[in-house]
Amino acid sequence: MKIWFVFLGGGLGSLARFGFQYYLPNASNFSIPTLSANILSCLILGYLAGLKMRANLSDSSYLILATGFCGGFSTFSTFILENWQAVRIGNIGIALIYSFLSLSLGFLALLLGYFLSQK
Repeated sequence: MKIWFVFLGGGLGSLARFGFQYYLPNASNFSIPTLSANILSCLILGYLAGLKMRANLSDSSYLILATGFCGGFSTFSTFILENWQAVRIGNIGIALIYSFLSLSLGFLALLLGYFLSQK
């Protein structure tokens, strides 16, 4: 049954990811949709991890939402590809800024999600 929970959540996360790519604007040489999806996924994952640690979230809910949805919604491989494409065309500064923002804002979003779950 666990595999179906991950499958369901992953499908929903992938659909949400598609929505971000389709509906959010993409700045020149800077992927707003990918950055947004990754930051939001970190926020959600931090919140879910906090709930799980307090035993306020069932294993099946965690599998659907954290493992499945966040796994399907977050986009690390796309993030790496976009950085490689920026470096390949000589936009090393953009790649560094994008990497810094993704990692620092992702970490802060995860912490915020965790702290929100503790209230």
